[in-house]
Amino acid sequence: YVDNLKDEARVCQVVQRLQKYLELKGTTEEICRIYLRRIMHTYYKFDYKAHQRTQLSTEQSKSEQDQSESEAEDSALLMDRLCKYIYAKDRTDRIRTCAILCHIYHHALHNRWFQARDLMLMSHLQDNIQHADPPVQ
Repeated sequence: YVDNLKDEARVCQVVQRLQKYLELKGTTEEICRIYLRRIMHTYYKFDYKAHQRTQLSTEQSKSEQDQSESEAEDSALLMDRLCKYIYAKDRTDRIRTCAILCHIYHHALHNRWFQARDLMLMSHLQDNIQHADPPVQ
């Protein structure tokens, strides 16, 4: 397990490079699969930078806030962008279900309970999760 964690940074870099390539030359099915792979490497990580930005936002001026927002895309925006693409373009229930569950977990991890609850209720996963594949359950 520890050996796998050591290689995660390299794996994430490879996934990002493959994502850039497939966005240019891939089909929507391939893009959905690589987006899910990126989601699977992102959803369980707590974004400390975004958390600090929300706490410091009351103390900073608008120009400092705009500068910090433009520095990098935080995990909430990344997850939102990737998951919404999968919701719109994916034709298989398995990839969409995995993306929804990861998105819900990510919201809950960052104390966005109401967004997680709303996403869970709108997706109706509680009604048909018994029909999903065993790894997804």
